[in-house]
Amino acid sequence: MKNTVLLIVFICSSFIVTAQFQDDMETYIEGEPISNAHWTDLCGGGTGCSIISTSEEAHNGSLSGLIPNDGTTDAILDLGNKIFDVWCIEFFMYIPSGNEASWTVKDCVPNCTSDWDIIFLFNQDLNSPGEGKVINSALGEISFNFPHDEWFRVVMSWDISNGIDLSTWEASIDYQIVIPYGTNFTLEDDTTPNSLGGVNFFSTGNNTTYFIDNITYQSPINNESCYFLGINDFESKEFMA
Repeated sequence: MKNTVLLIVFICSSFIVTAQFQDDMETYIEGEPISNAHWTDLCGGGTGCSIISTSEEAHNGSLSGLIPNDGTTDAILDLGNKIFDVWCIEFFMYIPSGNEASWTVKDCVPNCTSDWDIIFLFNQDLNSPGEGKVINSALGEISFNFPHDEWFRVVMSWDISNGIDLSTWEASIDYQIVIPYGTNFTLEDDTTPNSLGGVNFFSTGNNTTYFIDNITYQSPINNESCYFLGINDFESKEFMA
């Protein structure tokens, strides 16, 4: 499956969505940094900052994206600095035992002056295997569980249909609701974002190794719900995106 931009229309149950992009990571060259329309980094394309194509692990196919234990990788998945409409993202993660992972949702990418971030941490400082937390969301600190040594699903959606200042969001990790539907898309101190910018996957040092694969980023037609991505109870209908 090749990367696509605004070309594919999905019909999932009663929901119709258009694909902003899909990335199964299969079109890249193994061992090379990834930099294309929706992948960039906070170093402006600098060596050691981009996510790396690897065959070490893969959710489907033979390749995935690696955030290695170099302490310098600062990759950005560009979600387009959106200020209107409804947006949904799904991707899969793999975190080997004895490793941690961290990424943030940013309100402006790739090289903006904003320091607005909601932070996701997995096995922080190797002190909590299988446990993660969200920091600096409107709900404060939130804990969740995740599996090591297997692929798990991450889903997030944002409703910006009433403008970015009134936006809400939701998130699930491994089919567990972490951010409930309708949560204000603000920081803990109620600071509103400039936009929906992107996801910053980064390495904190020698304890960091994790993999990203099978990304789908899309917007429902007519601002319908993103429920088809399975954040809520769609699993009970034996449906998976």
